[in-house]
Amino acid sequence: MFKLHQSLGVKTLIKRQRTPRDWASVGQGWEAREDVLRLTGWTQSRRVIVMRRVRKLDLIVEVKGEVKRSGRAEGKDATQAELHFIDENEPVKRLEYAVLVCNAHYELQNIG
Repeated sequence: MFKLHQSLGVKTLIKRQRTPRDWASVGQGWEAREDVLRLTGWTQSRRVIVMRRVRKLDLIVEVKGEVKRSGRAEGKDATQAELHFIDENEPVKRLEYAVLVCNAHYELQNIG
């Protein structure tokens, strides 16, 4: 069993899992679902466990993006942080995800 980095294929898998049904509680605030994933470079599809839990609300989310500024030399982009403020009175559910590859046939409750 090992944890995957959030590559493009893993992010696509997480987006597919956003429906609220079929999540099983696995303890310590985590919920889990089982799926199958085949990433580039893998010779076969593998069993993955998608786990999620609700995170504490951050009031400011920092997103880094590249912004071209005039007066700079061609090809040199400056990275600028963009702040998104979250209204604490507005209900927002922030989830943390982990995707585990598992070749054992454990029940979801035993993986948590």
